[in-house]
Amino acid sequence: MNLLKKISGSFLLGLAVIGLALGTSAFTEKQSTTENNNAFAPTFLVNKGAQYEPRATVNPIQNCQTSDPQLCVFEVTSSGSSNIPDQPAYTPAEMQDYENQGWITPHADADEALYSN
Repeated sequence: MNLLKKISGSFLLGLAVIGLALGTSAFTEKQSTTENNNAFAPTFLVNKGAQYEPRATVNPIQNCQTSDPQLCVFEVTSSGSSNIPDQPAYTPAEMQDYENQGWITPHADADEALYSN
């Protein structure tokens, strides 16, 4: 009977150690060894005339009023957020390339106009 108590005690202790190890590892965050320095955070690109500028939020219905040959707002796709370089402005030629690549799509509420905000 003493042998049974020793075995069951060791077994329970072993289970507790394994449970603690698994529980602890479940809450650790894996560190990334590579960084994407070109990661693009803004969700939209707006027409400011000679260039497009990044924006986190937009309101095309209110801010796309002045007529222009270029589309007012583009949305950045998930592939665009990892491929578009992070810079303060983009040329219409760059925008055409990004659209051809599938990195941006026209905003559903945007017309051909300048973004006023």
